[in-house]
Amino acid sequence: MTWSRQLEPQNQKLISDAYDTIGVELDAIVVPVGVAWQQAIAKHQDLNLYDKDGSHPSLAGSYLAACVFFCVLYNENPVGINSEFIGLNAKDLTTLQNIAWRVASSQRKTISTTR
Repeated sequence: MTWSRQLEPQNQKLISDAYDTIGVELDAIVVPVGVAWQQAIAKHQDLNLYDKDGSHPSLAGSYLAACVFFCVLYNENPVGINSEFIGLNAKDLTTLQNIAWRVASSQRKTISTTR
């Protein structure tokens, strides 16, 4: 699932609903990257997830997306993964890992109750 453009955050619900509907129709797993972005933006305004164009991801946005994929594909918590990224400090890495795990865990509970 992708994220809304920076200047159109109200579109995330439409995007999420569309991906979720198609996921159910195809019996496919939806990786809720857009939901993770939405939560990160709402709770951590200091994190910049967007590149200058307001659409593509910054380093933090790419890292968050990768963490959500990791959580969904491996069913593992990324919190505490020892990694170093030039441009992201340890606090931001941990914050992004926690958001990814919280969102992926929430989606897993929703999937298990709807299937």
